[in-house]
This record gives sequence, C-alpha cells and structure tokens, in this order.
Amino acid sequence: MTGNVRYLVTEPAVRQVMPPTVEVPCEMESRRPRRAGKKTRLRRRGRGGFTLMETLITVTVVGLVTAVAVSRISSIQSHQRVSRATNSLQNAMQMAFALAVRNGHPVRLTWSSDSVKFKITNRGGDTTYRHVDLGTDPFNFTSSNVTVSKSPLEIYPSGLANDTLSVTITANSMTKTIRVSRAGMVAIQ
Repeated sequence: MTGNVRYLVTEPAVRQVMPPTVEVPCEMESRRPRRAGKKTRLRRRGRGGFTLMETLITVTVVGLVTAVAVSRISSIQSHQRVSRATNSLQNAMQMAFALAVRNGHPVRLTWSSDSVKFKITNRGGDTTYRHVDLGTDPFNFTSSNVTVSKSPLEIYPSGLANDTLSVTITANSMTKTIRVSRAGMVAIQ
C-alpha cells in the first residue's frame, strides 16, 4: 500500500485501481506523543505584542541613554563656547600689537564689564579698530564668566605693552586663560 491509493491484484498481469480512501485524522493522533517524565507544553495562541514589563524596561533604558547624552552634549557646547571666545580674543590681542607697530601709534586694549566687551582703540579712545563682544551670540557670557587682570592695556609702537594681561573665561566647569606678555606673546592655557 502506497499513499492513499490501494491496488487490488486479481491476476498477475492486470491491476485495478481502487478509489482512494479518505482518512479523517483523529485529534489524538495529531498531537505529539508524551515522553516519559516530561510535560508537554501547549502553545498559547494569542495576539503578538510586547508585555508591560518589556515596554517599561525599554522606556527606562531609552531614558537613561537620553539623560547621559544630554549632559554630554551640554558639556561639549560649553567647551566649544569657551574655545571660540578665547580664540577670538587671542586674534584680537595679536591684532592690537600688529596695529601699534604698523601705524606707529599707541593702541589701547580696554575691557568693559558692563557691556562684556573688549575694545581695541587708539590712545584717546575716539577711534575703535576692533571689538570682541562676549555678551552676545555666539558666546553669551556674563561679566561673572570673564576675569581680567588689568584694564586698559597700552601697547606702544615699539611692540611692547605697559604690563602683562591675563583673561580667564569660565563656563560650567570649563576654564581657559589667555596670557599676554609685555613683548606681545599671546598664549591660551
């Protein structure tokens, strides 16, 4: 017997094909036989989805990752603001020394804590060559973020200043200091 077709052999040379028999599967036959000592588990047929516990764990993990990322982004932004401000001031101070030598007239570097601004002017203060405004975009510092050791600083045509200058800029936990020597050396530390 092969498959659902049965062959009836009457004579050796002649075969008659009998109609296939329909076998109805029994519910007991379709189940896997039980193994001795082990319980069989029936599959639960329900809706697919996430449990409440899985959802809560996922939301908690996403929240923790977001909190860490936001604090890191904030510190990176503070670092960038301080770095840009110190680079801008360094360029302005180097330009002040170059102007004094090129023009052959003294130049004054003045700090105003009210307007949070450095100005490069002539000695009389009536001509402004350049200003660096730390109180507006992109820096947005207040006078409490900037500490200046001496103001004004006179720069003579010989390329020498009347004193040294130190400017410290602080935002959150980031601090950078610009030091200006009498000979015009400007360094960020």
